[in-house]
Amino acid sequence: MNANGTSDDMPLEVAETCVKKAIEHGYRILSLNGGEPLIYTRLTELLEYMQNTKHPCTDYWLFTSLYPHLSEELAQRILSVFAVVCVSLDGDENSHDQRRGTGSFQRTYENIQKLVAMNGRARLMIRAALTQNQRKEGLGEQVKKIARELGVLEVQITNVFPIGRAITMERPTVLHTGQDRLTFENPCGVKNRCGIGSSLHITPSGDIYPCWGMIGRMESLGNAATDFDSAVAAYLEGALDEMYSVDAREKCKDCDVRYLCGGVCFALDQSDCREIRSSYLGLISRGLISSGS
Repeated sequence: MNANGTSDDMPLEVAETCVKKAIEHGYRILSLNGGEPLIYTRLTELLEYMQNTKHPCTDYWLFTSLYPHLSEELAQRILSVFAVVCVSLDGDENSHDQRRGTGSFQRTYENIQKLVAMNGRARLMIRAALTQNQRKEGLGEQVKKIARELGVLEVQITNVFPIGRAITMERPTVLHTGQDRLTFENPCGVKNRCGIGSSLHITPSGDIYPCWGMIGRMESLGNAATDFDSAVAAYLEGALDEMYSVDAREKCKDCDVRYLCGGVCFALDQSDCREIRSSYLGLISRGLISSGS
């Protein structure tokens, strides 16, 4: 539940308000992330509340390292509450343990095995945020291999964004077309993964932003504990006025592939986009996608 480098937990009442309001406003996905949500001090109570307020139009997603001890009861609750469980892996055992501590890979591996063996209704996914060098070293392929071993059918390879510890990395991010996402039976094509204009990010203190990349770049739209409805109204007004669109952004408005790209993440606003533009132009020239114009 903690985010943006803080260690403060979101108050349970605020978390419950977020769940309630997300359902009331018809949000298709409500994701629980952090930090590590499984060490949230009020996790049992929150999961019970989420279970009791489930709505067919709103899916609950969990983003987790799956490192904390996973009891039989907690594993069953996770599989019954969440539609999607997305587990972070940082490559092979060596690279994962270097980042998260000795033995962390094995714990996560065993916890994934436990969830797979329970054969719950939740969709399991493995996610790896890799630097350019890690991709070149083949860690992405290692993650896919591990997923196959575990029987997890979906893998998501993403950029390392320049936040938190990644700020100190030398060129942590390689820009590419959308996200490298693989379902083993059904490989996906290019897709835009920026949720700005349709998603909200809520900090542990309850402050609401159009996305996490805009924390520190603007005042919050409001606070979930006090004025969730007015914050959503302000957000939707901004989205309708295209405040967050590629046509409004100085960086994107003159780019000829802006409608295909959907805009580089706000956290990468100072990045060089030539590589991603060339990728899209290459796909167009090979007839794999249309220009979108």
